[in-house]
Amino acid sequence: MFENALEIEGKKPSTSYYNFRQPITDSSSMSIPEDPNKPLIYNLFGDIENYKSLVLSENDIADFLITVVSSATSLPNTLISELKKGGTLLFLGFGIRHWYLRVLLKIFLRGLELYLKGSKIAAEYLSNFDEKDLKKTLHFYKRGVRIIVNDSEILLLLNELKKRYVEKGGVLKNK
Repeated sequence: MFENALEIEGKKPSTSYYNFRQPITDSSSMSIPEDPNKPLIYNLFGDIENYKSLVLSENDIADFLITVVSSATSLPNTLISELKKGGTLLFLGFGIRHWYLRVLLKIFLRGLELYLKGSKIAAEYLSNFDEKDLKKTLHFYKRGVRIIVNDSEILLLLNELKKRYVEKGGVLKNK
């Protein structure tokens, strides 16, 4: 759906996906586009066209996390290099309350040293949390991962980010 939404907006996204069940042999076929009109969508939990790559069950999640942190099978080098540049990470389809997202964020932030590159924002409307879960979740994100939890409705946050983006002149390329 995200790919379709980008195409409606006149973008030409390319897609790639991770298959935690197969070792990465050569990631040179994956390239990160420089053109903001041609964004890369990387499906970390697999691709519907290759159903064996999908992370669907809790057992799959555990196997996926083990695979991501192991040295035998890792994320593509091209993707790791791009993540180390300290760009924006946008996780769609997750919520900050899920334990596996917390583990995945720790892996990215600590393993790729993304915590050194400034604060990140996690946005989720927190009114649905019970008090105990809210305290535990906020504590996690305050301890060493440099993530700011934004307690607002997602559309309000996105509208504010879009306004700021336009005011700053849009995409700035580093050359």
